[in-house]
Amino acid sequence: MTLAAWLFSAKRAWQDPWIKGVTVFTVVFGIIGSAWFIAHMLPLRHATHGRLVLHYSVYFGIDAIKPWGWLFALPVCWIVSVMIDVVWSLGVYREDAYQAWAILFVASISSIPWMMTLWHLIGINR
Repeated sequence: MTLAAWLFSAKRAWQDPWIKGVTVFTVVFGIIGSAWFIAHMLPLRHATHGRLVLHYSVYFGIDAIKPWGWLFALPVCWIVSVMIDVVWSLGVYREDAYQAWAILFVASISSIPWMMTLWHLIGINR
């Protein structure tokens, strides 16, 4: 797909108010959720002596401890995965609107487990 073809497809997709609304909601939800996570975790960096718990399991307990630089890894992965889905969805809209909706649906629905993960990490690190 050329850039001109992608731009034409994205322009047609953006004219649909539902596509526009779901896209804006998903991207804004990801940005606000990531900012919320970072805002809650940054004050905890001194209380945990520079360590961040990234994984907890029922069987092993805490099994992934990383330095505080990893604080941004999960929010960045979330935003990047949503943006890839949105760009892909807008690019295929002209050829197959149902496929575009399915990809956009995956981006929106996958934001729920991402937000739940970040919420649980806040609780684990307190």
